[in-house]
Amino acid sequence: MEETVYYSLIAYDDWSFYIAATPEGLCFVGSMPASKEECLNWIRSHFSHATIEENRDSLALYEKALIDYLAKKSRSIDVSVIQLGTSFQIE
Repeated sequence: MEETVYYSLIAYDDWSFYIAATPEGLCFVGSMPASKEECLNWIRSHFSHATIEENRDSLALYEKALIDYLAKKSRSIDVSVIQLGTSFQIE
């Protein structure tokens, strides 16, 4: 079964960035200014055989957690995360 990676643009106040997640968890939070190409390139390099789908509804949990944090409604971001990278980056 082929894996799907969902992505979407998140905007709040002056913040605008892309996020991506698989059904297992958040895997990408982009930099500012928002770049769709940065997001898609990252997904392709880490999930080369995955289906990539722009789907804001699938990312609603992550969007809410990030916006609540940026709005200072929450002091932490409590979501599932997929850690990818070198051992140094993961630490």
